[in-house]
Amino acid sequence: MPKVRELYAIHHGDFVGEMWAVCGKDETNLKFLSLPDMVNRDCSLEKFEYGIENGIVEKVKRLPRYIFWTINKQFKKNEKEPAVVGSGEVSG
Repeated sequence: MPKVRELYAIHHGDFVGEMWAVCGKDETNLKFLSLPDMVNRDCSLEKFEYGIENGIVEKVKRLPRYIFWTINKQFKKNEKEPAVVGSGEVSG
């Protein structure tokens, strides 16, 4: 189960090359800040776990608090602004 402050690399699909920092979650979805684009992305927990099991997504590390603080600040700022980019979907 992905946890807040964890960083994941996307290896395949529409978001290949992005790093997703987990900034929040609820019962069915995970919320990320995508790096380097600094845009918010949502992904269902089911699809994200599928991505991990099939090598589409790989955990990189748990971010130090001082780095996550900056990432989470940008994530919250993006939530207040109108969305420009669609939500994320991990697929192979």
